[in-house]
Amino acid sequence: MTRKIKWARICQGAVVIAIIAAQFACSNDPFVGQPAPEFAVEPLQAGPDVRLADYRGKVVLVDFWATWCAPCRQLMPFLSELNKKYGPKGFVVVGISSEGRETISKFQKAYPSLGYEFLSDTFSDASRKFKADALPTTVLIDKDGTVVDYEQGYSQQSLKELDAKIASMVSG
Repeated sequence: MTRKIKWARICQGAVVIAIIAAQFACSNDPFVGQPAPEFAVEPLQAGPDVRLADYRGKVVLVDFWATWCAPCRQLMPFLSELNKKYGPKGFVVVGISSEGRETISKFQKAYPSLGYEFLSDTFSDASRKFKADALPTTVLIDKDGTVVDYEQGYSQQSLKELDAKIASMVSG
């Protein structure tokens, strides 16, 4: 094989990899602009399941997390601050873990300063519906139930952007 043919194949391979990477990056927000899938998850205390529809009329940030997930725990104080800052304006943070109620309750008792609601998705129904296969996954939903932002993982820049989005959503 000549050098030109080898180089052409290398370039073709690079293009294919770039296309796959671009498709993967775009698939990171499959829900933006779409109605949020309905879910029902368990509260930590005995009572009826909590449904997304229960929050209709509020801006909702759903945080898919786990007690063992270090980045999830690092994100939580920021989410707690958002809840405190925008809660009086019709905003709510909901933390959903696929771990059992007892595990989540122990975690919540160990970190009482986290000021938002934790719920149990024991059978991972909500996690599957939102394709939360990487943690943390955050989903921002507007007052009408439409997904505005979908993020797996986070960065300092994405947190600033999230704060700005929430501020504009609750002020209007």
